[in-house]
Amino acid sequence: MNTSNAPTPHRHLGLLASLVMALAVTAAPAALAKGGSPAPAPAPAPAPAPAPAQQSYKLGFDDFTAALYGIPMPAGYGGFIWGDRWYAMQNPAATNNYLAVGSGLSMLIRRADGTPFYFDGADFWSRRGVDAVGDFYFVMYYQGKTVYNGLTVRKGKQVFTGTPTLLKPAYTGPVDTIAFAFDSNGLDWNHLAMDNFRFRVDVK
Repeated sequence: MNTSNAPTPHRHLGLLASLVMALAVTAAPAALAKGGSPAPAPAPAPAPAPAPAQQSYKLGFDDFTAALYGIPMPAGYGGFIWGDRWYAMQNPAATNNYLAVGSGLSMLIRRADGTPFYFDGADFWSRRGVDAVGDFYFVMYYQGKTVYNGLTVRKGKQVFTGTPTLLKPAYTGPVDTIAFAFDSNGLDWNHLAMDNFRFRVDVK
């Protein structure tokens, strides 16, 4: 019997070793780099930048002398320009001041140095008495663009009564100017009062 072409035991061992090596290469992790070295571990994701520290303030308007019938708000008070329709009033029933809207061209409240701030609302009420009701809308600006318009958003109307109530817009981002819009033919402005103006600024 001619057995010259029959595989020898050494040949069987060589085939088996090749098969084992092929399986090992096939099963190796896909992350192996060229040359068989393990690929470097991926770099960790960068940590998010920490939010800037902020300082909260509340302006009560009681640290200067107001008048019973009002004086124009001092420009620069609290770091703001108050337009020419906000008047500092002396409360005859208490030893505190508040702001009331009078005649003029502008109700804009803006930072004197143009830097942004975060508006957290103020106490608003009607000077006509406890049964009086009025409404207005916040309009907020930042770098020349409108970032919040209470006239066009759901629940943007701010209803005020004769009781001081904290009212604030549904917007918490940075602004540099606050405006006030009115409906009812614009007549609600003449009995709007404000106190305890709340805001935050970034601490650098």
